[in-house]
Amino acid sequence: DRLADDERRRSSKLRWWMLAAGLMAVIGTLAILPLDQNKKIDLTRLTLRQMTSQSGLEANPAISPDGSWISCLYRAQASDTAQLQVHSTRGGSPVVIDTTGLIVEGRAAWSPDSREIVFAASNAPAKHFIYRVSRDGGKPAPLLACNCPEPGCCGVDWSPDGRSLALTDS
Repeated sequence: DRLADDERRRSSKLRWWMLAAGLMAVIGTLAILPLDQNKKIDLTRLTLRQMTSQSGLEANPAISPDGSWISCLYRAQASDTAQLQVHSTRGGSPVVIDTTGLIVEGRAAWSPDSREIVFAASNAPAKHFIYRVSRDGGKPAPLLACNCPEPGCCGVDWSPDGRSLALTDS
């Protein structure tokens, strides 16, 4: 009977400690939440301007590190295969990257010097690759094959120092 009483007291103490720890976690979270809610992005210095003027659909924009270029996927009609384009922020006609036979998937990533882009694309069902191309155009060169079978499952980004590519290949 004494063993049972000791066990109940230990169990009761443990419950109190667990309750106290849980309460402290809740109080700590509540104390931090108002700080996060007060953080706002300052948009007063933000300049909004239209960068393209062609009719059609543009998606997945990526601004080059030097801010002089924007890559995007363009479709004249929603049912069209997307073209990879590079626009100068100074205006002018876009450079159309030769993606003949490719289905570009997602946003391109810029090299740190803003001279090249890498992107994921498929050239056949279940054949996905990472490609590299100059912002001035030309035929993209395949860098490596992705192992994933689904569209959009392969992604890429360039490291700020230019020495690495981060890949997703799920």
